[in-house]
Amino acid sequence: MADAGRSPTVPGSAPTGLSSSVAASRLERDGRNDVPTVRSSHLLTTVRRQLLDTIMLVLLTAAGLTALTADWTDCAVIVAVIVLNTILGTVQEVRSARSIAALADLTAPQATVIRDAVPRLIPSSQVVRGDLLAVSGGDIVAADATLSLAQFLRVDESMLTGESIPVEKTDGDRLAAGTVVSTGRGLAVVQETGARSSIGSIAASLSKIRPAGTPLQRQLATLGHRLAVAAAAAAVVVAGLNLAMGHGLETSVVLAISLAVAAIPESLPAVSAIALALAARRMAEAGVLARHLAAVEALGSVTVLAVDKTGTLTEGRMSVSDTWAPDISVAVGGVDLLSAAALCNNARNADDPLPSTHDDPLEVALVDAATAAGIDVAALRRRWVRVGEIPFDAAATRMQTTHRSGNRQVELCKGSPEAVLGSVLDESDPAAGAMAERWAAAGSRVIAVAGRTDGRWHLLGLVAITDAPRSTARGMIEQFRRAGIRPVMVTGDHQATAQAIASAIGLIGPGDHPLSAAEFLAGADGSVLARVRPEEKRAIVGELQRRGQLVAMTGDGVNDAPALRQADIGVAMGRRGSEVAKQTADLILTDDGLPSMISAVREGRRAADNLRRFLHYAVSGGIAEIVIMIIGPVLVVPVPLSAGQILWINLLTHGLPGVAMGSEPAVADVLTRPPRTPTDQLLDRRAGLRVALLGTWIATVCLLAGRIGAATGGSAQSTIFVALTFAQLGVAVALRPGRAIRHNPLLPASVGLNLLLVVLAVTWSPLLALFHTRPLTYGEWLLCVGAGVLAAVVGRRQRQDSSAVGGR
Repeated sequence: MADAGRSPTVPGSAPTGLSSSVAASRLERDGRNDVPTVRSSHLLTTVRRQLLDTIMLVLLTAAGLTALTADWTDCAVIVAVIVLNTILGTVQEVRSARSIAALADLTAPQATVIRDAVPRLIPSSQVVRGDLLAVSGGDIVAADATLSLAQFLRVDESMLTGESIPVEKTDGDRLAAGTVVSTGRGLAVVQETGARSSIGSIAASLSKIRPAGTPLQRQLATLGHRLAVAAAAAAVVVAGLNLAMGHGLETSVVLAISLAVAAIPESLPAVSAIALALAARRMAEAGVLARHLAAVEALGSVTVLAVDKTGTLTEGRMSVSDTWAPDISVAVGGVDLLSAAALCNNARNADDPLPSTHDDPLEVALVDAATAAGIDVAALRRRWVRVGEIPFDAAATRMQTTHRSGNRQVELCKGSPEAVLGSVLDESDPAAGAMAERWAAAGSRVIAVAGRTDGRWHLLGLVAITDAPRSTARGMIEQFRRAGIRPVMVTGDHQATAQAIASAIGLIGPGDHPLSAAEFLAGADGSVLARVRPEEKRAIVGELQRRGQLVAMTGDGVNDAPALRQADIGVAMGRRGSEVAKQTADLILTDDGLPSMISAVREGRRAADNLRRFLHYAVSGGIAEIVIMIIGPVLVVPVPLSAGQILWINLLTHGLPGVAMGSEPAVADVLTRPPRTPTDQLLDRRAGLRVALLGTWIATVCLLAGRIGAATGGSAQSTIFVALTFAQLGVAVALRPGRAIRHNPLLPASVGLNLLLVVLAVTWSPLLALFHTRPLTYGEWLLCVGAGVLAAVVGRRQRQDSSAVGGR
């Protein structure tokens, strides 16, 4: 009796599969077999998110107040700054979303379907309801389907059920999308695709989870709130004091607005986005795509990198490294070791009635070895026709086939040494057992091959198959360690294999041994975790985080998605990674190569250094403006700077120079110093003190210049305006790393351009009227240049303290 919960077979299917025309019409009707992804935000939503930033809210308030006081010039300047910052932030978000969409098309998974009675390899996104899927060991099921034919089929459903033991499947059973075929082969009729499939529901739930904020996001939010509160408090105090001193309401409000504008580095959102975007672009050129800009900076704070072994630390390609036979002349029915290994094998078999384009890498390695030895595998298979098969079984760990050539027949078996030497052979072979143990201890997969023609099994020999360590693996491990990042290998392989690979690449020493997941979760510590089940990876990441580590985790499968989400930085593989893993991750390695992570860490730290350097520069300028606006009315002039003048200064000093500071090259020790801890603030107490001292010094020299200028009959406000611009631009040059100008010509070029613009603001008639400035005398110009030089001298001294300006 049929299972009542089983989906009925979709009408229109046949043993020959769908026709191409029917498949095309169903694809058009039902849509692509894609997992749900995070939809791009609507343009208006993106703009609103930009405007709700704390700093932008302060500027919007200032724009409203200047409009109420009919100060249309200042209002226009403030609105222009708001529009510019919003455009920059919105454009960056849109570009990032487009990059992700392009990557999704880069590496679509594939599936084998029978169409028009012919096996075809197609992108899994084109699988439709009613398609006839051909699956075999190692395949990822492309859609929910019902088996119409199964041969010794076992499926790993751990990504759905958490059960690590493969489940046996027979005719009529259901296959779930995203599950992995462990052994055997089968044909199945597709029932559900896309969002209606099992994997679709998992992807939908993951896409709804918002990742926790990165250290940079939390620190920028904290800094923005603190600056906003400080600006509001200072503005209220200054307005009250001016009213108490007898100044009019309008003058007091204008002064308060000017002070609020001075306190806020309004270009911070744009400059931080640009600095991170530039770093993300450089990372993309190195093969790393950042799905979230904040992840770029967070990568620079990573303390642990948890990586898989296969394809990451190893080549990800099986190859025969050695063979052994008890006697060089041993053959069964004329079939020797490598010939038997190629016959008892389903890789690259065009005559297979259940075709698969996903060959087992181990079987491919055996066929390649036979070909390299001069054996024509195709001719061999035509001569020895397969007449029987017992497919590989996970429990028995062996495969058996029967072949006939004329009136001769031979039975062949290949499998684990334990299965073949201990169960199949009529008598044990101590020499073979010792060789198998030696190869296994060296990290090789060992295959034993036996044959029978006369009713008795004979050992044909052993084959060692190795997934060799990458030639760059040892160097990668050393680079990560020098950067203060601890590599941890997390693999499902046997402990002996994990230990051999880890020893070969220098991850562990001779006396160290891999830990199990249970041992690690119980409190033990180590750099190699073996026999880890997929569902244990998330717990391992969580344990590392509980130990105070900021964790980056690599993964490619659907069952890696929870661990990628748990990690502070999830890293997915762009080529072999599942779409769910890529949508879950923060970073994607487009070339699947771990060496690109070194470049990514470098760019992350470079971006963090440059952002902290800009904050040191921008906040010190803001403090200088606050001091000038508070002290200036008492010592120099009632309104030292108008709101429009302040915004013009900030636009000149933070705009192009800010972008240029985000392009500064990495300092020499960027990959040889420990990462900053996640709790470090962008401006800690020590750096904050230095910023305050620098800001006070800038204000002092500018006020002094204004006082002297006024005493000699000049314009105090115009002198302060130009002196403050010169001083801040001088600090921008002074804070840059000690590199030649050719490494970043944008900074001196932007400083030169902005010096010209501020000169025009006090010499060109249209700008004189716009900013209410007056031309300066030669003496006043000398005062402004002197203020810039004195500010640069102090800034240069502070550059030598790396903790103050980010980097060494």
